[in-house]
This record gives sequence, structure tokens and C-alpha cells, in this order.
Amino acid sequence: HIDPDRAAQELRPLFRGQWTNGMIPHMIFSPQPHRIDDSHLWSSRISPHAPQDVATSGITQPPVIATALLAVAEKLPKEKSMSLLRELYPKLVSYHNWLYTERDPHNEGLLMVFHPWETGLDNAPAWQIELQSIHKPHWITLLKTLKLTGLSLAFRRDTKNLPGDTRIDTATALKFAHAAMALKKRNYDPEKIIADPHFIAYSLSFNSIALAANTALKQIATKLGEKLPSSLEQKFSLAEKNFDNLYDEQTKMYQHYSFHTNERISTPSISNLLPLYSGAVSKQRAAEIVATLTSKPFWTKYPVPSVPTNSPYYDADRFWLGPTWINTNWLLIQGLRRYGYDKEANHIKRSSLELVQHSGMREYFSPEQGTGLGAEDFSWTAALVYDLLSE
Repeated sequence: HIDPDRAAQELRPLFRGQWTNGMIPHMIFSPQPHRIDDSHLWSSRISPHAPQDVATSGITQPPVIATALLAVAEKLPKEKSMSLLRELYPKLVSYHNWLYTERDPHNEGLLMVFHPWETGLDNAPAWQIELQSIHKPHWITLLKTLKLTGLSLAFRRDTKNLPGDTRIDTATALKFAHAAMALKKRNYDPEKIIADPHFIAYSLSFNSIALAANTALKQIATKLGEKLPSSLEQKFSLAEKNFDNLYDEQTKMYQHYSFHTNERISTPSISNLLPLYSGAVSKQRAAEIVATLTSKPFWTKYPVPSVPTNSPYYDADRFWLGPTWINTNWLLIQGLRRYGYDKEANHIKRSSLELVQHSGMREYFSPEQGTGLGAEDFSWTAALVYDLLSE
């Protein structure tokens, strides 16, 4: 909205860390000497597919890039727009092809995540349940037994300047680190990971965002007069068709699915609402989602909490266990408008703007008090607020 050329330039570096198999990692590490970072946790170069000239993480995150590219291109003059689309389109095709090859080994059109960080909703209740079901490493058990988990706070940068009770608890953070090390141990090879899994799940948020991104990529192809590879088109069709396999008739809700237990994960969170954003659900099921959204546990003073208030996991101040986030609100607003629920979308929009007006561009907010939590001057909050103001 402000500087489309700068927005285009912000997209390009994301591909600097793209692996040769198409994967776009969720972190690219600065080569600055003596910088303390997490590149040693990943050791990405152990994979033959990873770039050798830059260190990256070994996982991806919800594939929003095609959606972002389309939005930026629409703000650019036609010549610049088409040039940007031509430049990045083949890289995005490679990324989506990787998603529907390596993360859909059963050819179902449903994408697996290999780590809670890939979902974007790190410590959501579903992933805590999954981590509990996995064998705990002895070193974490020992730390908990000796009540020494507090010592690890000294190594956590996310709690240096923020209250620990608003972030992920230390025991969960240790499990996340162990899950990342398990991927590294398997050289980020999907066949090895699936054969000897540590954490694998079908995430609603990841698959919902992927479906919307697939639509954006198809629109980009049309603008360029290109035709997507037939194998990828078939995967996209399969993804739309089989997304309803995540729907549970008993609860009338879409649910995460556990690879380990081969069962649905029925603990509710904001992820159960995000199929609205996918655009792949029927009007009837969209109405069911909206009914859940506007029920008391989700329809708080400052909606939408990341976990409903009647959940035993609910914590109004702690990361993805209760706070309201502007990014998930933005996704729900798009989904609500797509299905004609403008009244509900406008309510969430007004509430979101009120939060930042009174508490600033914070990372997340209390759904009850509206108090700003997490990091200050948070960039995606600012960016999405500007987008809401520009509707």
C-alpha cells in the first residue's frame, strides 16, 4: 500500500534460501561474524538439497508466499507487475511441487507438518497433546525431575526482554528443540522422517493456508498465460476434494489429524475456524464454522482468542494458548468476507483496530482486557492493520 517496489524487494530474499528440492525454509541466517543464532540447531548443509552459501532452518512454514506475491503484484504498474510475477513464478511452482510431493507421500492432497513450528501456531493445545504422546528424551525427563528446567531460561532469547509467563513454557520449548534435532538426525530426509517419526501431523492452519495459496498460484499462472504442470494441477484438485477428510461429523468441525495415533485431535483452537480462509469448504460448513466463531468461548470482548475460553488449556496471556493475534484475525476476516459474513468480519476488524489504537502494535493481545502482550512494534501487526485500514 505504501511502497509496492519495496514490498516486491522484500519478497525476493525469501528465495535466497530455497533448497534445490523446492523447499523454502522459514529462516535464513545472517552471515555476520560472531552473531549468536540458531543455525547450529539446524546445520542445514547436512542435506544435499540445502544451499551451501547460506545457512537456513530445515523446515518451512504455512505457504503464504503466493498469496503475498499476488497482492504485491496487483499494486505495481503493469510492466513491473508482470516482470515480478515472471521472476518468481517458477520458484513458487517448485515450492508447491515440493509441498505436494514430499509432504503428501500418500497422494491424498493433505500436507503433513514435521514440527509444531511449521504450523505457525507453535504451542497450540493440539501440538502439546502430540508432543505428550511422543517418547520424551531422557535429558528432558531428568531436568524436570531435578526441577532444573528453569536453568534453560538463561539460553532462551525470547524471554530476555519479555515476561516468561507470556511465552512458551520451558518444558515445551525443550521438546521443540528436541523435535528439531530429530529432523537433523534424519538429514531432513522425508522418507527417513516418516519411517521413524518424531512429530508428524496434518495441520488445519497449514492446509487451509496452502489451499488459498494454491488458488493464488493458479491466478498468477493465468496472468502470465502459463499452464501449471499437470501433475501439480491434479494435486491441487485432490487437495480441494480431500480437505473434507479433516471434517468430523460428530463435532461438526474440521479437526487436525495425528499421524501417530491415526485419529483426529479434537482439542479446539482457532485452527478449527481457519478452513473459512481456505475457500474450499461448502456454504453449509462455513455456516457451522461461523456459528462456532460467534459462540461465547470464541466471541470474547476482543475476539478472536487463539484458544476458546472454555478450554482447559486457555491462558489469556500466554502465546498461542489464548491471546488474540492480528494475523489470525486477518485470515478470518478474509474468510468471512469470502462467504458473505460481512457483519462478523467488520466486528473483528473494528475490534482489531481498537486493540492497536489503545495498546500499540503489539505481537498479541489479551482477548479479555485488550492488554498488549509479547514484542512491541511488531511488523506483521502493523502491516496487517494498514491493510485493514486500506480496505
